Amino acid sequence: DPPGNVVQMYNTTTLGELMPFRRQITTSLAVAASAALALTLTTPVGPALAARTGISTLPAGTVTHSAPLAKALWIPGTTRTAYKITYVTSNTFGQKALSTGEVFIPKGTAPKGGWPVISWAHGTSGMADKCAPSNTGPALASRDFAYLSTWMKQGYAIVASDYAGLGTPGQHAYLDGKAAAHNIVDVVKAGRSFASEI
Repeated sequence: DPPGNVVQMYNTTTLGELMPFRRQITTSLAVAASAALALTLTTPVGPALAARTGISTLPAGTVTHSAPLAKALWIPGTTRTAYKITYVTSNTFGQKALSTGEVFIPKGTAPKGGWPVISWAHGTSGMADKCAPSNTGPALASRDFAYLSTWMKQGYAIVASDYAGLGTPGQHAYLDGKAAAHNIVDVVKAGRSFASEI
């Protein structure tokens, strides 16, 4: 009977005889996992994504979509209006990509030349698309809204990138400083091209 045969096999096989087989399986799994990770990290999905989304010829900072930001996500007490935007930036491979972000316009009348702008680079909020601040707000609202509202009271408009791949197609390049820098600078370009007051 098969279960007895399986038990009998393990009863007559020594641990020493199993170790090479175990090492072979472990090595095979490690190689397969490394190959899968390498494929995920090195597959150039950017050009295909750029072609599919029609952004391959658009300059960085181009706004491709905008909508009013849910009022529950506004910086409390200081926001006159706010928007969620989708804009062109670059990913970890330097390829065109889309990112979402937020544009917060403070209360009051803009000074001559428009509101000065602060680009807020949010900290870790999660890796899933639903974790993007333009979908859920800051990761730690009690901390983040305190300094964001201070800046707005001082007369700054605030733009905030969700970062490419966090809330948009493609892989989020977590802790990739170069990609994050492009996303953070490009959201300023996007905010200025979108809102005439900044």
